[in-house]
Amino acid sequence: MDARRIDPAVLRRRIRATLRSAREQAGMTQRGVAREMDWSLSKLIRIESGIVNISTNDLRALLRHYGVTEPARIDELVAMARAARRPSDWDIYKDVVSSEFRTYLAHESAATVIRGFESFAVPGLLQTADYARAVMAGAAISLEEDRLQKRLELRLDRQELLLGSDGPKLFFIVDEAVIRRAVGGPGVMREQLRHLLDLIHSEAATIYVVPFVAGFYPLLRWPTILLEFADPDEPYLLYVERPEGERLTREDAHGSDVVGSPAAYLDAFFEAENLALDQSTTALIEQALGTLERP
Repeated sequence: MDARRIDPAVLRRRIRATLRSAREQAGMTQRGVAREMDWSLSKLIRIESGIVNISTNDLRALLRHYGVTEPARIDELVAMARAARRPSDWDIYKDVVSSEFRTYLAHESAATVIRGFESFAVPGLLQTADYARAVMAGAAISLEEDRLQKRLELRLDRQELLLGSDGPKLFFIVDEAVIRRAVGGPGVMREQLRHLLDLIHSEAATIYVVPFVAGFYPLLRWPTILLEFADPDEPYLLYVERPEGERLTREDAHGSDVVGSPAAYLDAFFEAENLALDQSTTALIEQALGTLERP
């Protein structure tokens, strides 16, 4: 997989947003544009909603109609439209993960900041191969070896893509239960805890552990990840794993659930981060490691 190649799903979203913004800045309505372009209204609606890809000829025509004439900008968008038509790099995993998670993966690969929380297991991007295998085997009632191996390959592909020097900034918070639970047995867990210490010392990721003494806190309930992007017009994407299924949220949602919107999630994340800062994360991990190393 190419390092940090932006997924077609992200490119399609950016093109849609650009065309909508250009139309609105030109003071035009969808109906008016469709009439003047001699298109059906449904065609323009499908383009702006992302139901269909836009051809490069139609893209050039729309940009010209909206008054976008800068050659470099037009070339950039045309190149983006061409790249948006290729298959997603994550399609090879469509038989082992949900469509919601593939959508998440498409945007994860384009993120500049990733913030995640886990209460039960080490976050996937920070897992060793043996730990990941133990988690997958333990979480599934029955999972064929080839499907388990494919999920493991996906996890390792994500790590290779995102943990490099040109990857996003990673901030992860875990509950102390994560570092105390000997997933895969003492040997696997020792290797995993040493890996977390290596990630901290190398500054590949910023990791916090919320100690048991912190009690209950709002973020504790669900595994969550928030993606942030370089483009200020690109809204944050919140991914939540619940018992009833996965959920992706872009805009603020109504209700009091702390993981109901990206803004509410950030507040809860920073609250948990403050709780974690009351004790040394490195010391907590070393304590857990020392327990496992005792005869």
